[in-house]
Amino acid sequence: MDTTLSNANYMNLTEDEAYFLCERLIDKVRMHHGELCLLWHNSNINDSTYHKSLYPKILQMINGE
Repeated sequence: MDTTLSNANYMNLTEDEAYFLCERLIDKVRMHHGELCLLWHNSNINDSTYHKSLYPKILQMINGE
């Protein structure tokens, strides 16, 4: 979930930290032929946090780009 990455009450990651964590998670899911589910709130796409720029990067990772 998007807010788990950045929220101070949860992981409180920077954009770079969140990117690398997502990269590791996606790699693990691929390695085990698993299924990845994203929960990204549309309100976070519109605010000033890094979620707007991180989301397309995650989609590119998932697509193997």
